[in-house]
Amino acid sequence: STGIVENKAILDLDYKEDSEAQVDANFVICDSDEISEIQVTGEEFFFNDNQFSELFSLAKTGVKEIISKQKEALK
Repeated sequence: STGIVENKAILDLDYKEDSEAQVDANFVICDSDEISEIQVTGEEFFFNDNQFSELFSLAKTGVKEIISKQKEALK
């Protein structure tokens, strides 16, 4: 998950951040970089293309890190 809290894009929101998010975004991205799901909601706020791109970029970075750690754990 990613989101915008206090006008800043962040990765992996905790409960407090999620409850205060201006924008809340969830991405499901496969190891092949194919996308299964994108869900982004402006929680009573609007967001622009640049903010969406920043959230999407953060999500891709986070997914790559998770997949890398999963592969390492399975070795």
